[in-house]
Amino acid sequence: MSFVLGAMYDQAGRPNAAYREYLKAAKSGIDDPYIWYRIGALALRMGDIERSAQAFDRAIKGAAPPVGWLRQTATVQGMAGMPRDALDTYGRILRLAPGDQHASLAAAKLLLGFGKSDSAAVLLEGMIPRWPENISAAKEKAQLLLNAHRPDLVVEWCRSHPQYGSDRQAAYLCALAMEATGTADSAAATYVSLAGDAGCSEQLLTSCFQGLVRLGRSDDAYMVAKAASRCEGLEEEWGRRAVLILLSSNQLAKAEEELERTLKKAPNDFFALDLLSMVDIQTNRLGRALSLLSRAVQLDPRSGPLRRKSAALLADMGDDRGALLLLGRCVDEVMDTTCALALASAWTAVGFPERGVEITSAFSSSNNEVLFQRAASWERLACVGRSRELFELLLEQEPAHDSACNYLGYMLAERGLELSYAKWLIESALAAEPKNPYYLDSLAWVFYMEGRVEEALPLLEQALDVAGDEPELLKHLGEVLVQLGRTEEGLVYLEKGLRLTPWDAPLRLRIRELTGP
Repeated sequence: MSFVLGAMYDQAGRPNAAYREYLKAAKSGIDDPYIWYRIGALALRMGDIERSAQAFDRAIKGAAPPVGWLRQTATVQGMAGMPRDALDTYGRILRLAPGDQHASLAAAKLLLGFGKSDSAAVLLEGMIPRWPENISAAKEKAQLLLNAHRPDLVVEWCRSHPQYGSDRQAAYLCALAMEATGTADSAAATYVSLAGDAGCSEQLLTSCFQGLVRLGRSDDAYMVAKAASRCEGLEEEWGRRAVLILLSSNQLAKAEEELERTLKKAPNDFFALDLLSMVDIQTNRLGRALSLLSRAVQLDPRSGPLRRKSAALLADMGDDRGALLLLGRCVDEVMDTTCALALASAWTAVGFPERGVEITSAFSSSNNEVLFQRAASWERLACVGRSRELFELLLEQEPAHDSACNYLGYMLAERGLELSYAKWLIESALAAEPKNPYYLDSLAWVFYMEGRVEEALPLLEQALDVAGDEPELLKHLGEVLVQLGRTEEGLVYLEKGLRLTPWDAPLRLRIRELTGP
């Protein structure tokens, strides 16, 4: 009786009443798949996705449910957050209808979500037809193949279906596929063509611009940015992008022209002032660069980055006092953590590590960069125990902090302490950055302190190849060569290191010791 009432209410368009009666029938022992299917459909209509999925699952328990039921069940399972169940259901559909287009696309999407790219690609390749006539389905397949790391199959589609080139999204997918397969010229030409047809569609312009940047086509990317900068509402942002492209491709004169034009129209554009100062720094016009940065700081006095740049420029110009004062004001007025770190580092570098400790102590120890600088300042104060405590606290909070591993390892190696532990720390840092010259130097110094001088030599030579004439590396290489009996060669490196750091009194004494009175 409940089943009959349910069917009547169902036909009469009374879903709540129909649902209740069908449910009564199911609970009374009538285990009919159709009843469960209707319960699922009605629960879905009422917005109860979880109950709908459960009911549909009961409906398809039989040996040969209709494919339509399976499709509905898989869809609702996906909506209910049951991706594995949905994948199993799509698998049943594909066993009944191999190559089914909808099921193949949906199952491939789920497989990609589980990280099974190869299985997703196999499903997509077996679709019938191989490439759907429906452009939306074809684009969905192309996107899934790109996600499955099979751009080669997408390129095949692009070549065999040139009529899709008029569809912007399809053309963009083709450009991505060509880029991924190394067909750079074709990809760039497609990006340029798409950008030309994009009008003022910011999303498409951005995608094409980013593609050209990835391909290293600076001139084309610049032209896209200039075209976009003529669109209403996009002028400022895309004008900046155009300048940044010029700077990245070292077209400094052209970038300077663009920035000066911008500043004529908007003298208070602090972003343009900042970028123009970068041009001046690269062309060694430090005075004007400092003036531009000063104007930018006046316009945006809360900007820590602008103040840090100004301080770095003052230091490069030999005005350490001015740099320290500016960084100090940045810390006092802005409470910028990065300014504080720069100030602490600067005081430590000029021989006042106690100021570095004082400054960093005012900031939270939960910030690992603050903790690193505090530990480094204590090391410069020769408080190795305190420095080690802080570095090890930092490594508890962030075990993969490679700079801390290297610093602590070198600090111990330099003093001949716990060389096995020092070596382990430094090798941990090198595992992340195998070519880092400072990490290579640290490991070489462990070998040197262990008496394995010959093993230290190639590491130091490799480090110098990467870093160039870095004074500490020159000093270490020179000392290793001396220990190997190659004193004249060693002196060449030691003397070069002294020319770069004439204030290094211990190095001067070492050279005098080797050359005699």
